[in-house]
Amino acid sequence: MVEKVAHTFSLQRLRTVQWNRIFHMFYIEPVVFMLLFSLTLSNTIMRNQVIYQTCTVIFHYNVSDCKLLDDKNASTEIKAIETELQPYVANLFLSRTLLESIVPAFCGLFIGSWSDHYGRKPLLIVSMIGFAASFLVTAAICELSSYYVINPWWYIAAAVPHSMLGGNCVFSVAALCFISDITDTKTRPYRMIFMESLFFIGLTSGSLLSSFVYAATNASITIGISGCITTVGTLFVIFVVPESLHIRLEQEAKEASEAAAKKEKEMPITGADLQLDCVSIDCPPNLMNDTDDEDAASMKKKPHVDVLPTPATPAMTIDEDLLAKYVERLPPKVLAQARAQEKAMSQSPSQTQTQCKPNPDEKRAGLFSFKHIRDMVNTCIKPRENHARAIIWLVTCAMCLSIFVFDGVMTVMYLFVREKFHWSVRDYTFYETVAHLVPMIGALIGFLILRKVFRVSVVTLGLLAFFSEILNHLARGLSTQPWHMYLSVVLGFFRSIGGPMCRTIVSNIVPASDLGKIFSIKNVLQSFAPFVAAPLYTLIYKSTLSYYPGLFNFVSAALYVVAFVFMCCVLRIKFMHKQYYAKVLK
Repeated sequence: MVEKVAHTFSLQRLRTVQWNRIFHMFYIEPVVFMLLFSLTLSNTIMRNQVIYQTCTVIFHYNVSDCKLLDDKNASTEIKAIETELQPYVANLFLSRTLLESIVPAFCGLFIGSWSDHYGRKPLLIVSMIGFAASFLVTAAICELSSYYVINPWWYIAAAVPHSMLGGNCVFSVAALCFISDITDTKTRPYRMIFMESLFFIGLTSGSLLSSFVYAATNASITIGISGCITTVGTLFVIFVVPESLHIRLEQEAKEASEAAAKKEKEMPITGADLQLDCVSIDCPPNLMNDTDDEDAASMKKKPHVDVLPTPATPAMTIDEDLLAKYVERLPPKVLAQARAQEKAMSQSPSQTQTQCKPNPDEKRAGLFSFKHIRDMVNTCIKPRENHARAIIWLVTCAMCLSIFVFDGVMTVMYLFVREKFHWSVRDYTFYETVAHLVPMIGALIGFLILRKVFRVSVVTLGLLAFFSEILNHLARGLSTQPWHMYLSVVLGFFRSIGGPMCRTIVSNIVPASDLGKIFSIKNVLQSFAPFVAAPLYTLIYKSTLSYYPGLFNFVSAALYVVAFVFMCCVLRIKFMHKQYYAKVLK
């Protein structure tokens, strides 16, 4: 009986979700899906092509031997060639990672404040153009390598377009601000977790189809497909996606007007407000004698008003009311309430739209004005009530540590599995598919059940996510068999809910007008992370390649322990201010 009631209760909670509000303005998610699908479809293929051309062009091995590098059953001689190539290829991947981060790190200083003034759509357009151009240039280089000897460093140079136009930093700031503009504190966590689910669907589907498309065609066509998909996404942003900043400003103006009207309506009227301000006695003339010229002339003149000695305002005259003898003026609060309601009713939509426009003085600053840096820094360091500033920095640092690990692992992960388990492209892409699919299921279960049914707070879910990350990387570091890698995926079941929960925490305690600046400081740190993470992980991998190539995974686990401690501090602050954060971080 208890189980039946609990099951019914759970279903009722899920049915009460306002899905029409959650999926309001469903524009940015398809773009995110197309971009991530394109990245995972061609990323492994591009890396494999770099290894192959390094083997043939730089080390001058035979084409037949270089084609056997990704063969699981390769001979000892081929495995020795793989080991010889890896340090050089690691430097290539490191250079590409750094190149992709130089300009985004600089843009991150200005882009958040700039987007809060000018909007999100221009950033989406520019970043998508950069991604599409890089894919198409890479596909062209790959096709030319079939006819000419092309140095693999040209693949690194192909990253210049999307790096110069902001790359992941600009796109992520615009996408997160877009979601925050069109949602409120109730629907934002659901929208964040749904975008995270699409994020993993794009990664999973791209990884799954990558090896099959590569086997059916070749490297240039596979990368060219990614370029075409991102081109379609760019056109979708240009012609379909609306500007969300205006929507947010209009909504804020509407809410402010409603709040003012509600406040006036709820304003209490005391006995003192009902006292008379003025009492006047109007003495109307004799209206019965219409034939008398003097009386007629006196009617045209303003009648004499006798006013009692009170704090008076102009009394009512005979022109206003001939029958009035005792006229009482309305109390000030009643008049203020009536005038406020009349003004709210009579205000036209054009006036509301005018109020929603940003201050022209704020628009004088250009894209690279230091005003944007000043605004960003002031927003991030200004004191806030209930230790909100500490929460913002703790959560931001936890997210940056996660991004730091991601950037470092991404540089050496493909080389690690090739060296440790001699995986082919299909083996690695299948592992990537599972590694993306399982956390996506964990995100859906963890959020819809733990969050919606059992009311687990966003901070607790963040702790659970970082704990899953610790187990995931420890299992990778200890793996000696291929199935150990899949065990690590299972142990990281809830790891994908960390990002959405951290972004939800920040967006719930920060005003919407400051979100772009807060997310911008996170993306500045994210953009600078590869300058440290990629060289660090490359150095560790090259130093331990001969005796323990998986040692870098323990470094990742240690960094996630630090992020876990940061989230514990956030939980402690939440308990210190239970009354305030009961609704904000529930």
